Amino acid sequence: MDKNMILSPWPKRTVRHMSSFNNTPSAVLVPIVEVGGELRFLYEVRSMALHWQPGDISFPGGKIEPSDSNAEAAAIRETMEELSVRREDIHILSPLDYVESVTGVDIYPFAAHLDAYENIRCTAEVDHLFTVPIRWFMDHQPEKADMDLATRPGTHFPVDIYYPGNPMDWRRRKSYFVYVYRYNGYRIWGMTAQITKHCVELIQKM
Repeated sequence: MDKNMILSPWPKRTVRHMSSFNNTPSAVLVPIVEVGGELRFLYEVRSMALHWQPGDISFPGGKIEPSDSNAEAAAIRETMEELSVRREDIHILSPLDYVESVTGVDIYPFAAHLDAYENIRCTAEVDHLFTVPIRWFMDHQPEKADMDLATRPGTHFPVDIYYPGNPMDWRRRKSYFVYVYRYNGYRIWGMTAQITKHCVELIQKM
């Protein structure tokens, strides 16, 4: 092969995202509702019957399906399904920063105002709902909690290419932090807290 060809500027091309993690593209809505004249974020407590993160606090959302035209459409569809709200009651305010999770999910969040808070109802995926005043987040900074990320070879990993003497057990790879908000007995943490914090920061800049 011609060395000069390799070392010359390469043809322009579309850059692909190369990842072996196979993260699931997902979308969530950050619902802002008005309760008693006060603006609040609306949160879900996930049903204990779910296989994925039962009992966790989250925003309405889920996997982006092939039938969804884009991430925003997925966030709206999931919100309608989980909260029994009408499309005309959902008003998108802004996309938020894309979030990559070490737990295998890539999230596209959207801030939105929901009308008719009194008509919102839980479906089977949701144990119950609660709200937190946006002003409360402006007055309270989140805690930071450390998390460890570890890996180990899978059942069918070829032992002969792993270093000699390794017990094929968990190996700590890195530490990272997550945000934690504590409000009236609720613990909002992880990606939900990260998205909340980002949304609050955008509101404060208005």
